[in-house]
Amino acid sequence: MGEVRDQPHPTPPTPGALQDLLAQHAIVISSLAQQARVSGKHSASAERAVSEAQHPGTVEWQTLLLEFLSSRNTQDYTWCRPNQRYAVLGLFLPALRAAAPDNIAFVIDTSGSVPPQALTAVTAELEGYLRQYTATTLTVLYADAAVTGRASYTCDDLPLRLTPIGGGGTNFGPALTALANDDPPPACIVYLTDLAGTFPDEPPSIPVIWLVFGNLAPAAPFGKVVALPF
Repeated sequence: MGEVRDQPHPTPPTPGALQDLLAQHAIVISSLAQQARVSGKHSASAERAVSEAQHPGTVEWQTLLLEFLSSRNTQDYTWCRPNQRYAVLGLFLPALRAAAPDNIAFVIDTSGSVPPQALTAVTAELEGYLRQYTATTLTVLYADAAVTGRASYTCDDLPLRLTPIGGGGTNFGPALTALANDDPPPACIVYLTDLAGTFPDEPPSIPVIWLVFGNLAPAAPFGKVVALPF
Protein backbone atom coordinates (compact mmCIF):
# COMPACT_ATOMS: atom_id res chain seq x y z
CA MET A 1 0.00 0.00 0.00
CA GLY A 2 1.29 3.46 -0.83
CA GLU A 3 4.22 2.20 -2.97
CA VAL A 4 5.06 4.16 -6.12
CA ARG A 5 6.29 2.11 -9.09
CA ASP A 6 7.54 3.11 -12.52
CA GLN A 7 5.29 2.52 -15.51
CA PRO A 8 6.68 -0.61 -17.21
CA HIS A 9 7.99 -0.14 -20.73
CA PRO A 10 6.71 -2.43 -23.51
CA THR A 11 8.87 -5.52 -23.89
CA PRO A 12 10.73 -5.39 -27.23
CA PRO A 13 10.41 -8.47 -29.49
CA THR A 14 13.14 -11.08 -29.36
CA PRO A 15 15.31 -11.53 -32.48
CA GLY A 16 13.34 -14.67 -33.41
CA ALA A 17 10.00 -12.89 -32.98
CA LEU A 18 11.34 -9.94 -34.97
CA GLN A 19 12.20 -12.22 -37.91
CA ASP A 20 8.65 -13.63 -37.84
CA LEU A 21 7.20 -10.09 -37.85
CA LEU A 22 9.44 -9.11 -40.78
CA ALA A 23 8.28 -12.18 -42.73
CA GLN A 24 4.63 -11.26 -42.13
CA HIS A 25 5.39 -7.67 -43.12
CA ALA A 26 6.95 -8.86 -46.40
CA ILE A 27 3.80 -10.85 -47.25
CA VAL A 28 1.54 -7.84 -46.64
CA ILE A 29 3.74 -5.45 -48.66
CA SER A 30 3.99 -7.91 -51.57
CA SER A 31 0.21 -8.37 -51.59
CA LEU A 32 -0.43 -4.62 -51.62
CA ALA A 33 2.08 -4.13 -54.44
CA GLN A 34 0.37 -6.83 -56.47
CA GLN A 35 -3.00 -5.14 -55.97
CA ALA A 36 -1.45 -1.84 -57.11
CA ARG A 37 -0.18 -3.46 -60.31
CA VAL A 38 -3.60 -4.94 -61.09
CA SER A 39 -5.29 -1.56 -60.60
CA GLY A 40 -2.74 0.19 -62.81
CA LYS A 41 -1.01 2.04 -59.97
CA HIS A 42 2.40 0.47 -60.39
CA SER A 43 5.32 2.64 -59.20
CA ALA A 44 9.07 2.38 -58.60
CA SER A 45 8.61 3.26 -54.92
CA ALA A 46 6.27 0.31 -54.47
CA GLU A 47 8.85 -2.00 -56.01
CA ARG A 48 11.52 -0.65 -53.67
CA ALA A 49 9.24 -1.27 -50.69
CA VAL A 50 8.71 -4.87 -51.80
CA SER A 51 12.46 -5.41 -52.27
CA GLU A 52 13.29 -3.96 -48.84
CA ALA A 53 10.57 -6.02 -47.15
CA GLN A 54 11.68 -9.25 -48.79
CA HIS A 55 15.35 -8.67 -48.03
CA PRO A 56 15.48 -7.03 -44.59
CA GLY A 57 18.62 -6.74 -42.52
CA THR A 58 19.30 -10.19 -41.10
CA VAL A 59 19.70 -10.92 -37.41
CA GLU A 60 23.15 -12.26 -36.56
CA TRP A 61 23.21 -16.00 -35.84
CA GLN A 62 25.10 -15.35 -32.60
CA THR A 63 22.14 -13.32 -31.33
CA LEU A 64 19.67 -16.06 -32.25
CA LEU A 65 21.83 -18.70 -30.52
CA LEU A 66 22.12 -16.59 -27.35
CA GLU A 67 18.37 -15.99 -27.38
CA PHE A 68 17.77 -19.75 -27.66
CA LEU A 69 20.15 -20.55 -24.79
CA SER A 70 18.96 -17.72 -22.56
CA SER A 71 15.33 -18.74 -22.98
CA ARG A 72 16.22 -21.96 -21.08
CA ASN A 73 17.24 -19.93 -18.04
CA THR A 74 14.89 -19.99 -15.09
CA GLN A 75 14.16 -17.38 -12.44
CA ASP A 76 14.28 -18.03 -8.74
CA TYR A 77 14.65 -16.08 -5.53
CA THR A 78 18.00 -15.73 -3.78
CA TRP A 79 19.11 -14.24 -0.46
CA CYS A 80 22.64 -13.57 -1.77
CA ARG A 81 21.53 -10.12 -2.92
CA PRO A 82 18.46 -8.86 -0.99
CA ASN A 83 15.86 -6.79 -2.79
CA GLN A 84 16.94 -3.16 -2.27
CA ARG A 85 13.43 -1.83 -2.96
CA TYR A 86 12.22 -2.77 0.51
CA ALA A 87 15.48 -2.30 2.46
CA VAL A 88 14.56 1.31 3.37
CA LEU A 89 11.47 -0.09 5.13
CA GLY A 90 13.58 -2.49 7.16
CA LEU A 91 12.31 -5.44 5.15
CA PHE A 92 14.98 -7.76 3.72
CA LEU A 93 13.34 -9.86 1.04
CA PRO A 94 14.98 -12.18 -1.51
CA ALA A 95 15.75 -10.86 -4.98
CA LEU A 96 14.67 -12.52 -8.21
CA ARG A 97 17.64 -13.66 -10.32
CA ALA A 98 18.05 -15.67 -13.51
CA ALA A 99 19.59 -19.12 -13.18
CA ALA A 100 21.08 -21.00 -16.12
CA PRO A 101 20.25 -24.70 -16.68
CA ASP A 102 22.50 -27.35 -15.14
CA ASN A 103 23.26 -28.93 -18.50
CA ILE A 104 23.09 -28.02 -22.20
CA ALA A 105 24.16 -30.20 -25.13
CA PHE A 106 26.18 -29.57 -28.28
CA VAL A 107 26.11 -32.16 -31.09
CA ILE A 108 28.59 -31.97 -33.96
CA ASP A 109 27.62 -33.68 -37.21
CA THR A 110 30.80 -35.45 -38.32
CA SER A 111 29.34 -37.11 -41.43
CA GLY A 112 30.41 -34.25 -43.69
CA SER A 113 33.31 -31.86 -43.58
CA VAL A 114 32.54 -29.37 -40.82
CA PRO A 115 34.09 -26.01 -41.84
CA PRO A 116 36.77 -25.23 -39.24
CA GLN A 117 35.60 -21.61 -39.05
CA ALA A 118 32.04 -22.75 -38.28
CA LEU A 119 33.19 -25.05 -35.48
CA THR A 120 35.48 -22.36 -34.08
CA ALA A 121 32.78 -19.68 -34.15
CA VAL A 122 30.09 -21.82 -32.50
CA THR A 123 32.55 -23.14 -29.92
CA ALA A 124 33.49 -19.56 -29.01
CA GLU A 125 29.83 -18.67 -28.41
CA LEU A 126 29.35 -21.70 -26.15
CA GLU A 127 32.55 -20.80 -24.30
CA GLY A 128 31.14 -17.35 -23.63
CA TYR A 129 27.96 -18.90 -22.23
CA LEU A 130 29.95 -21.18 -19.90
CA ARG A 131 32.04 -18.24 -18.69
CA GLN A 132 28.89 -16.31 -17.83
CA TYR A 133 27.04 -19.23 -16.23
CA THR A 134 29.74 -21.11 -14.37
CA ALA A 135 27.43 -23.76 -12.91
CA THR A 136 26.36 -25.06 -16.34
CA THR A 137 27.83 -28.24 -17.85
CA LEU A 138 28.21 -28.59 -21.62
CA THR A 139 27.71 -32.13 -22.94
CA VAL A 140 29.36 -32.59 -26.36
CA LEU A 141 28.45 -35.44 -28.71
CA TYR A 142 30.11 -36.33 -32.01
CA ALA A 143 27.69 -38.14 -34.31
CA ASP A 144 27.18 -39.32 -37.88
CA ALA A 145 24.91 -42.36 -38.31
CA ALA A 146 25.69 -43.17 -34.67
CA VAL A 147 27.23 -41.45 -31.65
CA THR A 148 31.00 -41.68 -32.13
CA GLY A 149 32.22 -39.70 -29.14
CA ARG A 150 31.11 -37.93 -25.99
CA ALA A 151 32.59 -35.55 -23.42
CA SER A 152 31.49 -33.05 -20.76
CA TYR A 153 32.94 -29.62 -20.03
CA THR A 154 32.49 -26.85 -17.48
CA CYS A 155 33.99 -23.38 -17.18
CA ASP A 156 37.03 -24.99 -15.53
CA ASP A 157 37.84 -26.76 -18.83
CA LEU A 158 38.00 -23.62 -20.95
CA PRO A 159 39.10 -22.95 -23.60
CA LEU A 160 37.32 -25.78 -25.40
CA ARG A 161 39.34 -27.99 -27.73
CA LEU A 162 36.90 -30.00 -29.84
CA THR A 163 37.99 -32.53 -32.46
CA PRO A 164 35.21 -34.16 -34.56
CA ILE A 165 35.28 -37.97 -34.65
CA GLY A 166 33.47 -39.95 -37.35
CA GLY A 167 32.64 -39.64 -41.04
CA GLY A 168 29.79 -41.99 -41.97
CA GLY A 169 26.24 -41.23 -43.09
CA THR A 170 23.94 -38.86 -41.22
CA ASN A 171 21.18 -39.94 -38.87
CA PHE A 172 20.04 -37.42 -36.29
CA GLY A 173 18.10 -39.98 -34.25
CA PRO A 174 20.94 -41.68 -32.26
CA ALA A 175 22.35 -38.46 -30.80
CA LEU A 176 18.94 -37.02 -29.96
CA THR A 177 17.83 -40.29 -28.37
CA ALA A 178 21.03 -40.59 -26.34
CA LEU A 179 20.58 -37.11 -24.91
CA ALA A 180 16.88 -37.65 -24.21
CA ASN A 181 17.80 -40.76 -22.21
CA ASP A 182 20.28 -38.89 -20.02
CA ASP A 183 19.32 -38.54 -16.37
CA PRO A 184 18.61 -35.71 -16.20
CA PRO A 185 18.42 -34.74 -19.89
CA PRO A 186 19.92 -31.43 -21.07
CA ALA A 187 17.77 -28.33 -21.12
CA CYS A 188 18.40 -27.84 -24.85
CA ILE A 189 20.41 -29.16 -27.79
CA VAL A 190 22.59 -27.16 -30.18
CA TYR A 191 23.18 -29.24 -33.35
CA LEU A 192 25.92 -28.17 -35.80
CA THR A 193 25.17 -29.80 -39.16
CA ASP A 194 24.55 -29.36 -42.88
CA LEU A 195 21.05 -30.77 -42.18
CA ALA A 196 21.41 -33.45 -44.86
CA GLY A 197 20.37 -36.65 -43.11
CA THR A 198 17.61 -38.81 -41.66
CA PHE A 199 15.35 -37.37 -38.98
CA PRO A 200 13.65 -39.48 -36.28
CA ASP A 201 9.95 -40.19 -36.69
CA GLU A 202 9.13 -38.36 -33.47
CA PRO A 203 10.74 -35.09 -32.35
CA PRO A 204 12.56 -35.14 -29.01
CA SER A 205 11.01 -33.53 -25.95
CA ILE A 206 14.12 -31.33 -25.71
CA PRO A 207 14.25 -28.00 -27.63
CA VAL A 208 16.68 -28.16 -30.57
CA ILE A 209 18.40 -25.43 -32.57
CA TRP A 210 20.01 -26.45 -35.87
CA LEU A 211 23.08 -24.36 -36.77
CA VAL A 212 23.42 -25.10 -40.47
CA PHE A 213 26.72 -24.54 -42.28
CA GLY A 214 27.03 -24.33 -46.05
CA ASN A 215 25.24 -20.95 -46.43
CA LEU A 216 21.91 -22.76 -46.82
CA ALA A 217 19.19 -23.47 -44.29
CA PRO A 218 16.87 -26.21 -45.55
CA ALA A 219 13.72 -26.95 -43.62
CA ALA A 220 13.66 -29.30 -40.63
CA PRO A 221 10.59 -31.16 -39.32
CA PHE A 222 11.18 -29.73 -35.84
CA GLY A 223 13.42 -27.33 -33.99
CA LYS A 224 14.70 -23.88 -34.95
CA VAL A 225 16.91 -23.61 -38.06
CA VAL A 226 19.59 -20.91 -38.21
CA ALA A 227 21.89 -20.51 -41.22
CA LEU A 228 25.59 -19.90 -40.59
CA PRO A 229 27.67 -17.73 -42.95
CA PHE A 230 30.22 -20.54 -43.43
